[in-house]
Amino acid sequence: MSWQKCVSDVLAADRGLSLVDRLWRFGSVPFQRLKAYQHAKAGLKVIVGDAGAFRGLPGDLGPQMHHAAVSCALNIAEGNAKLSVAEKRRLCQIALGSANEVAACADIAELHRVNAQLTGEIMNRMDQVRRILLALCGATHRR
Repeated sequence: MSWQKCVSDVLAADRGLSLVDRLWRFGSVPFQRLKAYQHAKAGLKVIVGDAGAFRGLPGDLGPQMHHAAVSCALNIAEGNAKLSVAEKRRLCQIALGSANEVAACADIAELHRVNAQLTGEIMNRMDQVRRILLALCGATHRR
């Protein structure tokens, strides 16, 4: 079977599917194009770019925030590749928890006099991630 026929079959199979079904369809959207992944990566880029601002905070807050941001992006990417709706939902929920953890770390870092503009950018990115993931988690829950 030619690759053109495969693509044609996939496109034909997508007709009549809901937007959510098309978003979650295996292989239909590379994870790099997912808005949730893009926002998670942008938040991680802010954290990595200004890692010095988070050094020395109590409770290893900086490394914990970094770890949660990496986890968020990776779980979004992994969830995109899963065939099972239950697995997609589970990884979506894990990514949602990680996004909340990143936002909480940024909020606490602000209490320790980390630049409010920096923490605000991180919290804004994670808010975008959370909104998208809440919609996706809810959509998979209704199925």
